[in-house]
Amino acid sequence: MAARGALLRSFRRSTCQMTRTVASSSATTRSHLAQVLKHDVALPLAPSFSATDHLPYVGYPPAFRPRLFSSHAAGSSSNVVLVSDDAHFQQSLKEVESSKSLGVVYFTAQWCGPCKQIAPYIDELSREFDDVTFLKIDVDNLKLEETMKDSRIGVVPTFQFHKGGKLVGELTGAVKDKLKNLVSTLRAKPQ
Repeated sequence: MAARGALLRSFRRSTCQMTRTVASSSATTRSHLAQVLKHDVALPLAPSFSATDHLPYVGYPPAFRPRLFSSHAAGSSSNVVLVSDDAHFQQSLKEVESSKSLGVVYFTAQWCGPCKQIAPYIDELSREFDDVTFLKIDVDNLKLEETMKDSRIGVVPTFQFHKGGKLVGELTGAVKDKLKNLVSTLRAKPQ
């Protein structure tokens, strides 16, 4: 009985190591590994992810979802503010209103391929238009639940433009030219 327990522990340890190795390979390989191993031990395999998956981490609490992108490239001096909670968002909007400048709220998600592609461009825009405030909101952040309800975001990336305490425009999708045109047009537009 003790030998069987030691053998089972060894088997679990080796399959966990195999699972970690296979987690970066294709979903087909992980699926095959799961079928091979299911006869004795059920192992939680890492969920698959690709840029074409729409909701790859459904059912996983946000604390267990891996961070797939960073707000800033290494060494960048971005002016994009990562909003941490509802109070921070409200405070940031009030600052935008009091400064009478344009505020761009960038709704993004860690699993969103187009969001990851346009993120470096947002950093560029924040440096180019240094008088515009760029606020970045991760739609999966549970601390921003009220903000998400109020904003009614259905697509990521979505950009909302605020000026003088009012929503003055919105853009959905990662379209660089339209985004830059909107920022420059709304920035110059009087309140």
